[in-house]
Amino acid sequence: MRYFKYLDKRGLVLTLKNGMKFSNFQSFNDLEEYTGVLDEDHIESTRELMACKPDLERDADLFVKQGILLRRLGLYINEDENNREIFPELVQGSRVKEYEESLQAYQNLYSHIRKRILAYCLSKNLYSRSMWAYYADQYAGGVIEFCDLELEFRGDETEYFDLVRPVDYVSQKSRIGMDPRHSFFLGFEKNIEWAHEVEYRILLPFDDPRFMHREGVATLSIPGKRISRVYLGARASDSDVEELEELVDLTPELHHVTVHPMEVIENGDGFRFGDLV
Repeated sequence: MRYFKYLDKRGLVLTLKNGMKFSNFQSFNDLEEYTGVLDEDHIESTRELMACKPDLERDADLFVKQGILLRRLGLYINEDENNREIFPELVQGSRVKEYEESLQAYQNLYSHIRKRILAYCLSKNLYSRSMWAYYADQYAGGVIEFCDLELEFRGDETEYFDLVRPVDYVSQKSRIGMDPRHSFFLGFEKNIEWAHEVEYRILLPFDDPRFMHREGVATLSIPGKRISRVYLGARASDSDVEELEELVDLTPELHHVTVHPMEVIENGDGFRFGDLV
């Protein structure tokens, strides 16, 4: 499958040289990313179940499929006593605190989960005028076409991370409870007003060993064969085209990559890239 990444000129160069730059949800343009509505009924029923269990480990197992997600994020409270400091208000001995305090505890837990997940956003739409204007520097940037990313991101034990998955566009936020399994879908949920982006995402934990972290930026190297084309906007200069062509020519892994300047259709509607579809 083909996926498109809209970038400014600098982003194009850095991606071709270094790989995919992942971002956290706090830096996204939609302030409501990765937020749901805590459902009181969900919370109350789960709290009652937890209060009946005397064993803290079994209580924690209620959070996520055998605690896999929280362990992957370094938040599993049973493996390291120090992790309890992250959300100490979640439990008191083997009992959950009163409802109001439990509600705040789970708001804190979702907040911590949100901070520890990084995302890479892609689109299935190469011909979006608004995306060319907003993400590709007013048509002065471009788009990188990736192919067959499913062969690089095959999923992990959480059945959540390391996959290329479509975003679900919703008119209202999902109602969530005290079970962090609900965060599975929050990472792939967006308001319907963004549906024109036809977005796909790859999510990974912040401490995934494949990341190279430098100056607050998390970059993941990708085999050159997964990049097939580079498209440049109508406002990209001739020197920009030459620079990108030279970059792929000088990079052995990218010799197959072709660079395609945008052509505005005269006396017509829209734009094209030569004879490409």
